[in-house]
Amino acid sequence: MKPMNKLAALRGAVALAAVLAMSGTAMAKKGGNAGLPADLNPERTQATFQVPDLAACDAATTTASLTVYIFQSVGRLINIGTFSEPITCTGVDTAAHDVTVTAIPGFLFQPGPASYLIQYTTNVVDPVTMTTVPSHSYSGGKLNLHP
Repeated sequence: MKPMNKLAALRGAVALAAVLAMSGTAMAKKGGNAGLPADLNPERTQATFQVPDLAACDAATTTASLTVYIFQSVGRLINIGTFSEPITCTGVDTAAHDVTVTAIPGFLFQPGPASYLIQYTTNVVDPVTMTTVPSHSYSGGKLNLHP
């Protein structure tokens, strides 16, 4: 066999081995935590879900705000949505809070997995210096967007 024919045969064997290696059984997606359920509006520009309990803030000395972001990778695009509002401080822990996150204009959410990030900020007024001291806490997780 000529050297060129041997090289061609070797290429064919390597290609066949690669195809056979790729044709194995597919691995199933792991079960478990599919994320928090979130409802999409019909236009897919908003997603509504419940954020977990928020820490308490004292009505006399603090103000608070809640900001929520949704990030969803769809192909080469990353869809982003935001929500922000002040929180009324009552001095007791708040229950789960419903939020409606709106997509940045021009983006549409797709049904399926997404990620969320929560920024909870409390502003405590120091009684001695009367200056505001912000405190940020962050949490996040998975969402399951569905129509």
